[in-house]
Amino acid sequence: MTREEAKAVAERELVALRDCPNIPGVIIAELDIARGRGSVAKLNRHAPSGAVSWHGCARDVLERLEYPVSDTAGRVRVRLTLG
Repeated sequence: MTREEAKAVAERELVALRDCPNIPGVIIAELDIARGRGSVAKLNRHAPSGAVSWHGCARDVLERLEYPVSDTAGRVRVRLTLG
């Protein structure tokens, strides 16, 4: 799984991400991807936290996506511009 592939998948849901309350105009998501499923490891360089209002929403959006299946699990970092 390349960063470009993961970014292309995530960009399909920019509208849903924009709907997250208080989300910043740019987010950097670190995703652990295995067998086509993503798990959010970090959002804007921080572990997802219930103390940050938009983290839960963004995490839900990014983790429900189906990423290309690869034989190798890995971590990718994608920068998404929402504004």
